[in-house]
Amino acid sequence: MKANDNGYDYRELDRKRIWVICEECQLLRMFEGERVRDEFANTTDISPLAMISQNLVKCPKPMSGYYDRCRMTYYRTFDERVSEKAAEAGVRIADLRSWEVVVAGCGSCKHVTQLPRWRLLKMVDGQTTLDNLRPRLKCQKCGERGGSYITIANLPR
Repeated sequence: MKANDNGYDYRELDRKRIWVICEECQLLRMFEGERVRDEFANTTDISPLAMISQNLVKCPKPMSGYYDRCRMTYYRTFDERVSEKAAEAGVRIADLRSWEVVVAGCGSCKHVTQLPRWRLLKMVDGQTTLDNLRPRLKCQKCGERGGSYITIANLPR
């Protein structure tokens, strides 16, 4: 969402529920995402967190400055942290489509080879991520292990 014509992209406002916590007074609050979006669109505040602190929570301390300021931050629930960690884990080999091929290259000698999905499934389990596969690859040309890079390419028609 882009708001207030400042060009920033606010991903926090796309959540269904927005949790905030004040680190100083240990105050944990939850707001509906739609309510915060509507409220933020009508204000001139530079950040949604400042708007939540000043307008919704009514914190007496300002958000700007170095000393004696509001220390409110976004809070992530356990379920949100787990889903983010799963998204960061990377692509699994079982997730690859039949028209996608893994291209592995050596970092030292620049040798590049294609690894089809069926060959990868013979080598390792389908639940293995490409990030976990990288240290296990060994260059056929120079023999270096672990210094490779992996990309996903589409096969030509």
